Amino acid sequence: MLTQPMIEESGAINNLAELIAHSEELGRTFRSRDIWWRGENANGWRLVPSTYRDGRDWNWEHSACTFFRLKAGTRYQKCPPHNGFAAWLFLMQHYRLPTRLLDWTESSLVAAFFAVEGVPEPQRDGVVWALNPLALNQRQIGLPRYLAPGHRLAAPLFLPAFIDAPQQARTVAIVPNEIDTRMLIQQSVFTIHGNTTPLEDLPDANVFLRK
Repeated sequence: MLTQPMIEESGAINNLAELIAHSEELGRTFRSRDIWWRGENANGWRLVPSTYRDGRDWNWEHSACTFFRLKAGTRYQKCPPHNGFAAWLFLMQHYRLPTRLLDWTESSLVAAFFAVEGVPEPQRDGVVWALNPLALNQRQIGLPRYLAPGHRLAAPLFLPAFIDAPQQARTVAIVPNEIDTRMLIQQSVFTIHGNTTPLEDLPDANVFLRK
């Protein structure tokens, strides 16, 4: 039986200088300066969006998105159009509701902050993930480019969260519409996941992902 190789780890980071050195080395490894980062304050968590955790399923996601979209108008003054599905999902993610989006940042410093912020045990390691988004999209959809939410290969991934539409079994890197200043400050970008497979378990993950 074939098994996926373990994701390569780039070693321990103990200070800012080492973070910068690792960032430069990953640029050479990926042969690209287009790197996205994700910091988590616990090593061992899988790269799975929150809507797929804790026993949630497609019905839960659909119900949550429907409820949020119908109630938001009395609580938020700049709601997207009713059928602006991508914008609704970004808004939900902004307010920390479980979605099929996974947060990334274009800044390794922002990722490092989230890797150490709120660590429950001083001796427990956090983790910084590095993603080559162009290589991910090349492997998943055959296009080594960033996708806008409305792209023909990205838009169908948003639909099943809101309406009865076929699930698209792929994961792509997308650049979002900035709907809030916090997204600007955090240099927010996302992967959107059409299935429950962790990012590190995708085929050829070592081509586009490091830990």
